[in-house]
Amino acid sequence: MQSKDKILGWTITDIKDLLHTIKQKNYNNLVQAFQEFADKTNRKTFSVRNFYYKLIKEYDSNPNIKKIIKANKLDSDLKTNHFSDSETNILLRKLLRFDRKESIRQSCMELANGDTKKMIRYQNKFRNLLKKEPEKVRAILDEYKQKNIKTRDIKYNNIVMLPKKKVEPITQNEIQSLFWGLVRLVKKSAQDEIEQNLIREAEFANSQLEKSLIDLRRKNILIKELKEQNEKLKERIAETQKNLQSSQEKMLSSFLTLNTLATSSKMEELKSFINSLVVSEQKTN
Repeated sequence: MQSKDKILGWTITDIKDLLHTIKQKNYNNLVQAFQEFADKTNRKTFSVRNFYYKLIKEYDSNPNIKKIIKANKLDSDLKTNHFSDSETNILLRKLLRFDRKESIRQSCMELANGDTKKMIRYQNKFRNLLKKEPEKVRAILDEYKQKNIKTRDIKYNNIVMLPKKKVEPITQNEIQSLFWGLVRLVKKSAQDEIEQNLIREAEFANSQLEKSLIDLRRKNILIKELKEQNEKLKERIAETQKNLQSSQEKMLSSFLTLNTLATSSKMEELKSFINSLVVSEQKTN
């Protein structure tokens, strides 16, 4: 049982909002209208689209739903592309008559009152009727024949679908050609993959080599700096030794001078002490 507050699971308020959104697009850009409504109501676009077309279908076939839609005054906003039985009958009667010798396109344009979109819609509908509902077409043709009304020879009309081409069986040579073509394709694909792998490996090796060369250059620079520091240290040690020797020579000279100047008895003791220092210093050297 269909609820009066809901149709196909949607509330009347949501349906009104959807139809209003579509109406704002003047029924031309339905995809944009579906997207806009989906974003606003946190639904998926395809879900909105499917509901809309299902609603149209149910409106045509379900009296209960049609009653609810009309009660809520939504029928005027529910534009459908479906032909009613009356519209279908009018279309067939117009296009199957040939007493005025109009083309299909001319007849459709007249029905559409000059509207190109409607003309295409009528033409497509006529094509579908010829293909899918031939019994309706035949009934009107028989009626016109009984009334001596001239009709189209629809067998030769360019609206009728052309017969399908006969499918020729595939020969053994074609199968072999297809097989070897696939083999070549697989082989080329494998070669391309190998080449890509080699390129990636070469790029990785180049990257590692570049890093190694950078590290080597850094180490060479460090070794050079250490050698320079070592040379400077040797120079400082040699200079220090030279200064030390000079100091020792000066100290020895001072002791000798003191020895010369010592004349008193006390100085004699000092002289003996200084002499012992001189001897000790000489042994050390």
